[in-house]
Amino acid sequence: MKKYILLFIICLVCVAGCVNPFGANTIQNSTKNVTHVITTIPVTRTIIPVVTPVAIKTVIPNVTLISNITQVIGNVSNLTVTFIDVGQGDSEWIKSPTGKTMLIDVGEENQVSKVTPIINKTINIVVATHPHSDHIGGMQTILTKYTIGEFFDSGYPYTSATYKIMLDIIDKKNISYTTIKTGDTIIFDPLVKIKVLNPQPKFFDDINDNSIVLLMTYKNVSFLFTGDAGLNAEDVYAKQLGTVTILKVAHHGSTTATGDYLLSKIHPNISIISVGVDNTYGHPDLSTINRLKNSGSKVYRTDQNGSISITTNGEDYSVISTK
Repeated sequence: MKKYILLFIICLVCVAGCVNPFGANTIQNSTKNVTHVITTIPVTRTIIPVVTPVAIKTVIPNVTLISNITQVIGNVSNLTVTFIDVGQGDSEWIKSPTGKTMLIDVGEENQVSKVTPIINKTINIVVATHPHSDHIGGMQTILTKYTIGEFFDSGYPYTSATYKIMLDIIDKKNISYTTIKTGDTIIFDPLVKIKVLNPQPKFFDDINDNSIVLLMTYKNVSFLFTGDAGLNAEDVYAKQLGTVTILKVAHHGSTTATGDYLLSKIHPNISIISVGVDNTYGHPDLSTINRLKNSGSKVYRTDQNGSISITTNGEDYSVISTK
């Protein structure tokens, strides 16, 4: 009898192990939820700029390669200076390696439409070399239309209506205004040095001789901007100079400037004459052109070559003209 009772107990234990006491016939799902972890690996994209050869005549006409330039227009490592064809006047647009901008002079008011398509909405520095209208005539438009960071002037006292309007706009718009003289420097770009060579502490009698003269240097390439400064000024400021790569010829190539003494100091590789076609002054004078050529300089003229852009990486440079 005990044997049958023991057998009965064993059967109950087996049944209890197979049946859920809290819910008959409920089967627990033994499948576990699996979470898939997707690991995203950061991807670093290296953008290698495509260097387009400068000398593409189908895009930009009249390209003269002075030497093998290693980087091209638009690259932030380049300095570009454009001598704008404003007829019988002066205007230079400068874009620095870090994108800073400078406008030196602007030509007559009736020529300003040749300047505005080239320049940016904001101009970091504007320079008026002297108060003659063929250099500042269009300043009214520039100062009104654009945001100006700093304005530099020679400070020479002048009473023309054009000059007064320019100063009135500067005052009305509260533009930073500074007069500069020899020995000053202009803070423009950390990679570019700009030294003021003229005007002198005491003004000359001739307004042209009191033009702002700037020496701009980027690594081993230098530009000399001379306004209309004549022989009297040259004899003074040239003493500070050594070799210069590119010369903006003073006073549109007049015989009263760019003398032998200056050229004996600077020996420019390139000389740019900003001058109007068939102008009534007879500029540029043949004697000036001959002096430039005899110094070993290659001469470009806006009346013959149009606007002229020089791009440099501080070692090599290229010259591009629009005609």
